Amino acid sequence: MKKNLRGITLIELLVVLAIISILALVAYAGLAGARDEAKKSSMKATMDSLMPAAEVYYMSGLTYVGFTVPTAITNACTSLGCSCTVSNLTTTTWRVTCVLTTPSFTWICENDGTKTYCH
Repeated sequence: MKKNLRGITLIELLVVLAIISILALVAYAGLAGARDEAKKSSMKATMDSLMPAAEVYYMSGLTYVGFTVPTAITNACTSLGCSCTVSNLTTTTWRVTCVLTTPSFTWICENDGTKTYCH
């Protein structure tokens, strides 16, 4: 009795590989956007912890002059690939701008003399 043995042809194998490649490409594109959003969210959370630090500094001398970004926040920003700059330091105001290079994103935390907020 003769058995009918049939293997996989080269064309079938190439079609399966093409389908898997297309699915992998679609999945990678979706994950790249999620990774960028995660970096942005992490930077925002890190910067939000800056507001209490600034207020503690203010309470110790009733001025923001001389305020610097705490080392822990600077290290967290650096690990994300962003840099922070302090400006507008007066007795009643401060502003910290953090710029994330990849993806391009800027987050600012400040006290304008009446309220403290990030945007």
